[in-house]
Amino acid sequence: MADLPAVFSIANIAFLTVFYYLARSVYRLFLHPLSKAPGPWYLAISTIPGTYYICISGRYNQLNRRLHEHYGPIVRVGPNKLSVRGEIGWQAIYGHKPREAEEWSKWPAFFVNIPPDITTAPTAEHRRLRREIIRAFSDKAIQEQQSIFHHYANLLIQRWRERDQTVIDLAKWFNFFTFDTFGDLAFGEPFGSLQGGESHPWVNLIFDSIKINKMSGFLEEFPLIKRLAILLTPPDLKRRATEHFELSEQKIRQRLTRDRGDRKDFVSYIWKSDGTGLTQQELERNASTLIVAGSETTATTLSALISYLLRNPDKYDRIAHEIRSTYKGGDEEVTLLDAANVPYVHACIEETLRLFPAVPIGAPRQVGASGGFIEQYRLPPKTLLEVPQWATHRASVNFRDPDDFIPERWLPASHAWYDEKYANDNRGVVQSFSYGPRACLGRTLAYHEMRFILSLILKNFDFEPTPEGANWVERCEHYFFWVKPPLPVKLRGLK
Repeated sequence: MADLPAVFSIANIAFLTVFYYLARSVYRLFLHPLSKAPGPWYLAISTIPGTYYICISGRYNQLNRRLHEHYGPIVRVGPNKLSVRGEIGWQAIYGHKPREAEEWSKWPAFFVNIPPDITTAPTAEHRRLRREIIRAFSDKAIQEQQSIFHHYANLLIQRWRERDQTVIDLAKWFNFFTFDTFGDLAFGEPFGSLQGGESHPWVNLIFDSIKINKMSGFLEEFPLIKRLAILLTPPDLKRRATEHFELSEQKIRQRLTRDRGDRKDFVSYIWKSDGTGLTQQELERNASTLIVAGSETTATTLSALISYLLRNPDKYDRIAHEIRSTYKGGDEEVTLLDAANVPYVHACIEETLRLFPAVPIGAPRQVGASGGFIEQYRLPPKTLLEVPQWATHRASVNFRDPDDFIPERWLPASHAWYDEKYANDNRGVVQSFSYGPRACLGRTLAYHEMRFILSLILKNFDFEPTPEGANWVERCEHYFFWVKPPLPVKLRGLK
């Protein structure tokens, strides 16, 4: 009998716990300010299911699309979170606000374990950083940086010539090219991947950190378990989580001690020794961001594009014909800036960005203290909003034949291959480099780079599919960046 009070205490605690969660679920389903927004009940009552799909499953983009197909352009995907397709969300969420209006900031929890940089800076700080960094992406800067792109593109061609008639992992080699190029642009030296045919430890740390951060994000839902997990995490894993940023800082310090002469890189435009530009710490923090944003996203798009071409031989034949009929002489004809004269190449890039956006779910924005509205829904402070590019780009209300690879939809009406049945496509919803005052700085450079390298490699090589490379797109998983499986293709050099 002496144990009865303890039993009653445990029973009371259990009852109160169950009552609390039931009451909270009822509130979130029927009384919460977002309760009128459509969406599945299990995402409305708890953040755990949504966090699982985002951080663990690698398939949130596909779930999100199914939800939008069922519920419409606005879906409640969390107790305090809405997913808003781009035809509504781009301007409302990410666009420029009136001067007196409060900016909806990026959600801090989304950038856990990331040192402060241009992607996370508050509005005023972001404007200052952007004003300094954008000089490295001006037309003049791109013109002066051409030689760096040409050097690594020629090295890529050389390495592939050595592997003619063999099967290579195309996704890996595109990473080698983009990371070596942007390593030289940001740090003043490449990572040596093209030279040695192996990924540099610094690059490997990026992909390791993706895996670490996805689990860390999921454990945010379970604070007690997270504390225990931190205690039990092997020291080596903890070290690797921070080593990426430490190596970046070290490389920037080394770059600042070297004189590049007339050979321009990002630091040449951003760094001012008189202290009027970025501080050294700001340069160190942002260099890593520039490399990852410029390298991983471009390599992913190039890999997906070749994968789509191999699935669609008629499109492959068209892009190969355009390139080989445009550039009939030596490789020196293909330059970073002149490669804009290949409209079908550009159309293939746009269609790949539509079908396989490098960031299929945009970074969430958080509604400010004064709240707001989107369509008919009142948004309480701290409501999270996201624009899902994957669902937006594959919505039948925006595109005809939304799941098909049809570059012709992006051609001008005057082009011989233009197909007028796609004239009503809502191409404006494709904002692959984000939208508004925080849109990607490197958009123009990325297009130049992709047109250039595609023109050069398809001038020199044909690619043949392999059974192991089938369904490559479907096998990719997404944790903000894509985790890509190998893309094995057979190289066939052209004479």
